[in-house]
Parts: sequence; structure tokens; C-alpha cells
Amino acid sequence: MIQTITWRLSLEEARMEARERNRQILIDLYNPTLVGSRYMQEHTYTDPRVHRFVDEFVIPVRFDLKEDPGALIRYHAFWTPCIILSDIDDNEHRRSYGVLSVEQFLAEFWVGYGLLLLNTRRVNEAIDVLERARIYTAVDSVRNAENHYWLGVAKYQVTGDIKELEYEWQKLRADHPSSDWARKTDYYFD
Repeated sequence: MIQTITWRLSLEEARMEARERNRQILIDLYNPTLVGSRYMQEHTYTDPRVHRFVDEFVIPVRFDLKEDPGALIRYHAFWTPCIILSDIDDNEHRRSYGVLSVEQFLAEFWVGYGLLLLNTRRVNEAIDVLERARIYTAVDSVRNAENHYWLGVAKYQVTGDIKELEYEWQKLRADHPSSDWARKTDYYFD
């Protein structure tokens, strides 16, 4: 049996539930006439691993752009699929455009959830999530590099120990030397 995500149809409904359950909000700007949105619905969103992430961390809300074309304007979006991770106060913490495979979705939104926790000063929780994100980013070099970067930042913020930052950034530079994330650390190692 194929599982499907139970999408909330209004932001207000999603916000109320997110507040009650202490969750974040995952917004999907969905156009059923476009192949990218249909692909995500039929392949990415039916995967049990994606379901576990959704069930554990977010309340999903979907805006059908055929019925609500104004959603693109409200969310300053120009392309679909567009998936946004936000908190209950409408603060956006991650945005992804275009089709994501299951692996890309998991890597993208595990890192995104870690950043949301960093942005909201829940740094110890962010470390736990970013450590867990290693599993999902291992197959995604772009997000793996970013995860190393932010994990180093989070560990440094908690401990104040520069060695924590250096360890993650050195691993980043060793594993992804030509990535933009490694280049962001050049100043430190020069």
C-alpha cells in the first residue's frame, strides 16, 4: 500500500496543529498540472522515510496552485515544486525549488531543520539534528558539505571550544575541498 502525506489545506489549520504539537510547518506549493509536482507526489512523498520525517518534525500544508494561484505571490515563489520550511510565526528557515528525489528531500530538510533550530537558539537540539543529518547527507555532497559547516558552528556555539569548529571544518575541507562551503572556511585556515 502506498502511503500519502495528509496535507493540511490551510495555513491556519497547520499553524494551530503545529502550535499544539510543537512542530514546524512544511509548505508545498503544488501545481497538479506540472510534471515536477506530480513526480514529487508520486515518488518522493510516498516514501516511508519521508513520512517519518514529516510525522516527526513538521505539519505539512499544501497550496494547490490551480485553486490558489495567489500562493506564488504570497510566498514570493517563481517556480514549482517549491517547498518551504517555516515556523509557526511564518519565519522561513529553508526553501527548495525543483524536484527532489527522496534522498535529496531528506538531506535538504534534515539540514534545514537543523538550521531552524540554530536560528531559534535551540543549539543543543540543532547539534542532535545535524549529527543525525549526517546519515541523510552522506549521499548528497552539496548538503553534506553544508552540514559539516553548520555542525561546526553549532558545536562551537555550545562549547566555546574552537577545536569543535576546527574539527568539522577540517573534515569539510578534506571531504569537499572544492565546495563553496569549504571556501567559506579559507579565511580561518589561511
